[in-house]
Amino acid sequence: MAWQSRMSNNNRGPGTAPTAPTRRRTKANVLRGAGGLCQSRDTGCLGAASEVDRIIIREGIERRRFIMSFRPSQLIIMILLLTFVLPPCAVYADGEDRPKNGSTEVWVGPNAFDQSQVIPSSDWQQLFDPAHEQEWKEVLMKADVYSFFIDTLKDYPPEAMKKIVALLNRYHVKIEVEAGGTLADICGGDKATVGLRSAEIELNKLERIYQAGGKVSYLALDNPTSRVGLNGRLLSPFSPQPNGCQFPLPESITQLIQYLKAVRAAHPEIKPGLIVNLPNEIYDATPCASASYLSGPGHKLDDSRCFINIGHGGMDYHEVFDSIMNGVNEAGLKLYFQHADNPYSFMVNSPGVSDVVKQRLIPLGKQTESYGLAFGLIHNTDLAWEYAPNPVPADPNVQDRLFHDQTLQSVEALRNAGGMEQHLYIESWQPYPHLILPENVSSPPTFMYTVLGAIGLLN
Repeated sequence: MAWQSRMSNNNRGPGTAPTAPTRRRTKANVLRGAGGLCQSRDTGCLGAASEVDRIIIREGIERRRFIMSFRPSQLIIMILLLTFVLPPCAVYADGEDRPKNGSTEVWVGPNAFDQSQVIPSSDWQQLFDPAHEQEWKEVLMKADVYSFFIDTLKDYPPEAMKKIVALLNRYHVKIEVEAGGTLADICGGDKATVGLRSAEIELNKLERIYQAGGKVSYLALDNPTSRVGLNGRLLSPFSPQPNGCQFPLPESITQLIQYLKAVRAAHPEIKPGLIVNLPNEIYDATPCASASYLSGPGHKLDDSRCFINIGHGGMDYHEVFDSIMNGVNEAGLKLYFQHADNPYSFMVNSPGVSDVVKQRLIPLGKQTESYGLAFGLIHNTDLAWEYAPNPVPADPNVQDRLFHDQTLQSVEALRNAGGMEQHLYIESWQPYPHLILPENVSSPPTFMYTVLGAIGLLN
């Protein structure tokens, strides 16, 4: 199940606030700084500028002369080569990366964990092996973000992490880490500092990336206000450990703000966002989807079986999210995105996929965007719920095919209903697909084959 599996693989954590824009040192700015006396073709006024400025001006003049030396037909050929032959760089002059696939960023999070974890793929160690780079080169060229679960970072020794960072940088793929934010398992200490201490724990885990020469671009916090809320996940049959915080929503938000401030102070470049386990929440007065599964084969909806929304004191998540955003904005902080963790298998219940999308996912996306945040649905499926109360078929071919088919059906369901997302996120924290690579194997479908299929639906 969505939230239960994440709890077993994640701790989760950091965030960021915007920094003041810096004025780029361009030729135009240098010319203005020289009193407006210099013209772009004039080399006689170079003496009015500093040595660094003279270099900038001279480079601009030489670049203009170089371009003008080409015939128009030669320039057209160069443009065509840059557009269709070279791999996408997607780095723009303002320092921001643009999506490689139109207006939608592609996020990729395979089940690549150490074998000591419960649910890895069988070939996770090959993923960042240079010998296997060609086996997912198209995904690397089209993906914008690669996602790590925070507690899996320890699976990669320092030298291995350096190779990972180098590979992702070469293809201009940013790093995202899924973390917990406010952590319920440290509530036994000083409750007033849960947010700060949670940030210290998770920032320490992120250091493995920074020590390898990389950086964390995004930090997704998995239901942080629910983790430490009233009753938290206590009533879930899969999470027997009591939640020691028992915070009402205002205090949960206070601790989240404390966490975000600590992360911003340590790494202001990190852009934090939220993950909401939507099947476990009441939203706009519609019932939680997980209730139908917990109620047995008859799929009878029973809100009393919604165990996660209890962490918000039974509040509607629409109201919860408004409260989070108001608190974050008032604190002078910023969130950048919200992802809905809503596997396709949780859509397939009464009242049906189209109603789940139209009544819950699309309104959540609009609410998210109303605050200036990017919205994305995490596309995958949870076969344990698909087959409940019966066991999942043991045949890997069946499991991998269902993951592929239902993940793509999730993408189509949202788009066919008129919903749009800024982040197309394909992720697995399940034991399937059994293979991540190669990207061109369809029988049974690998994880990267599924990713390419989802990207194809963007067109």
